[in-house]
Amino acid sequence: MPALEDRIFTQFLLDVPELFEDAVDRIKIFCNDPDRSSLGFTTLSELIELRPPARPFCLKILLAYCLHKDERPRSSAITTANKWFPVHPVIGGEVESFALQSLKQLTQEVPPPTYDYHYHHSEVSELAKEEVKDEEKKWTQIDVERHLDLFLSLCAKKRQLFEKLVSIYIESSDSIQKFIRNYSQKIIDTIGLTGLIELFQTFPDGAEDFVLRLLIVYTNKTVQPPTQLINTAKSVIVQRNLDGRFLFPIIAYFEKEEILRHLPKVILTLDATEKQREIVKKVFSKIITISAKTPTPLEPRELLVFLHQLKQNEVPLKHSVEAIHVCFKLTNIFTSQILGAVLQHLSVQPELPPPFMRTVTLSVRAYKNLSGFVNELLLRYINQIWQNEMLRKGFILYCTEYCLKIQPNDFKFLLRLPKTQILDVLEQSDSTLKKQFRNTILESNADQRRLLPGYLIELLEINN
Repeated sequence: MPALEDRIFTQFLLDVPELFEDAVDRIKIFCNDPDRSSLGFTTLSELIELRPPARPFCLKILLAYCLHKDERPRSSAITTANKWFPVHPVIGGEVESFALQSLKQLTQEVPPPTYDYHYHHSEVSELAKEEVKDEEKKWTQIDVERHLDLFLSLCAKKRQLFEKLVSIYIESSDSIQKFIRNYSQKIIDTIGLTGLIELFQTFPDGAEDFVLRLLIVYTNKTVQPPTQLINTAKSVIVQRNLDGRFLFPIIAYFEKEEILRHLPKVILTLDATEKQREIVKKVFSKIITISAKTPTPLEPRELLVFLHQLKQNEVPLKHSVEAIHVCFKLTNIFTSQILGAVLQHLSVQPELPPPFMRTVTLSVRAYKNLSGFVNELLLRYINQIWQNEMLRKGFILYCTEYCLKIQPNDFKFLLRLPKTQILDVLEQSDSTLKKQFRNTILESNADQRRLLPGYLIELLEINN
């Protein structure tokens, strides 16, 4: 609680006939003291309101505190300044002007010099001044936040002001844009759902990353995003042909048919980086996880089948394959039962899809217990596989991995292949397979070797 002499001094400032700037400057002492700051800002407020001649330099002090690096005095100053906006025709206008000026400064290469919050200028040594100057040469997250706080408090009362922030964001450097995006939660708290929807409907080119970040932050904080937001975002994504990143926060809340229609855009964001795979993995997980958020989820089997059936003129094969790999990272979802069902479904289609053999290999690599089922499936469709060059090469790679790594030195599956296929596999695969196969045959007894077809004995150069 402020001491009696402090209250007497502030009352003196309110009552004295002529008020000098140096006397008002002493109020900084109160504003800087956590125990007396309330009295300091109250005194400034009353001087601004009741002593018009002293208003300019009192308001200058108050507004300077709206940029203070310490959040506590900054918040107190903003609360004080905010009460005049927009109701007071003069003071409210000056507060708005200062907020816009502070916002505009974000486009400058370096932050403006820090206001001297000390009563005695001599209290700051020359060395300290130099250190402050060095700090001020580069924008920091705190700098950006303190230049935004007053402005955002005004936006809560005058929403159309928010357009200014969007414009400044576009004009700013990449580092400033990142700092602004980092403040998304505070911005969302300011503009609310209505403001976010309006922004999504009207944002200009260049603000995509900003709007996307706001959308992500908002949806992450809600159990079920409002239907109005989802429908607005969905509509704008289609109208403006926005890239798949905008679907990440909301696609899990679409109807099943809409998910399948928009999913190619999500897949096209894959770029062979682990970071993007992790992002798409999270999207896939949301889509196929049954919860209150997704009353009509896409089943894991449906997702994996869909990825195999994508048209290559819409989604390049490399993206489809990468998306399939992402599914295999969701080991708790894509179980051996689901993978078996997917392979069975794909095998009975009029044509085996190009990524089929890749999925076969990944499935058996993940679950060895699938190998028996898979091998029978492959033998059944071996002729169809050999009619497609990509599938044929995939089969040869599968045989190599199966016989050398998955079931080392187990060549029973290889021996069940027709002559054309087994010769192709041995001649076109890694030479290690042929060498290991030959060694295994040599280690068998004569009776076992006599059971081998002559063309294999000849190919492997084995003397009986």
